[in-house]
Amino acid sequence: MRHALTRPQGFRWVVLVAGLSAAQVGCQPAKANPEDLQAKFVAAALSPAGAERDRALAKILPDGKIEEWTGTLDTVARNSTGRFHVAIEVAEGVRLSTLIQGGGGTLIGKNDPLYDTLDGLQRGRRVRFSAELAKKPDGGFVVLDYATGGAIGRGAYLFRLTAIAPLS
Repeated sequence: MRHALTRPQGFRWVVLVAGLSAAQVGCQPAKANPEDLQAKFVAAALSPAGAERDRALAKILPDGKIEEWTGTLDTVARNSTGRFHVAIEVAEGVRLSTLIQGGGGTLIGKNDPLYDTLDGLQRGRRVRFSAELAKKPDGGFVVLDYATGGAIGRGAYLFRLTAIAPLS
C-alpha cells in the first residue's frame, strides 16, 4: 500500500543523497550571506596582485554579481555630460567604481531610476548597494588604475550599479 506524503504549507522537503552534490541532484546550494561574500571579496582583493588573486575573486563571485553589500560613497558626482559616476569603498583599500567618462554602460544618466537617488547622496554617506562587476575575457575582474596628485593609487574594480539606498 502506498501512502501519499503531504507537506504542510511553508515546509520544504530536503532530500539527502549520499555521495552526490546538490547540483547532481538538481538542487541549488544555499545563497551565501552578503556580509560573508563581501568579507571574502575584501580579503582576496587585498592580497597581492596577480593571477592567484584573480582566480580567488572569480571563485567568490563567479557571475560578478554583488547583492546587498554595504560601503561608503567615495565619489558621487556628475561628469561633463551630466551623468553620475560613482565610487564606493567597501573596505579600506578596496573600491568599486564606474568610469568617469565614456561610460561603457556604467554611468548613470537622467533616465536611469538610480539618478534621483544619487542626486540626494553625498560623499562619505554609508550605503547598501547591488552591482555587477565588469569581467575580463580571462574571467578576472576589470581593475581601474587612477591617478591622484600625480601618483597612481590602488585600483578600483569597475562596476555597474544596479541598486543603491542610504543607510540610516
